[in-house]
Amino acid sequence: MILGAIVGAMTSGGALNVINNAAKSTVASIGYTGAYALPIVLLTIAGALMILLN
Repeated sequence: MILGAIVGAMTSGGALNVINNAAKSTVASIGYTGAYALPIVLLTIAGALMILLN
């Protein structure tokens, strides 16, 4: 799960596939989901704030 969170933070779907194949399990996908979603939401909010503040 830790490796899934790391590649999720990097938004690297290819790396997740390599980890899942090496582990012969999809448990890393659990960590990937949360670590991928959070930065995407934060970037969207930060972009909107930057536009509003200009």
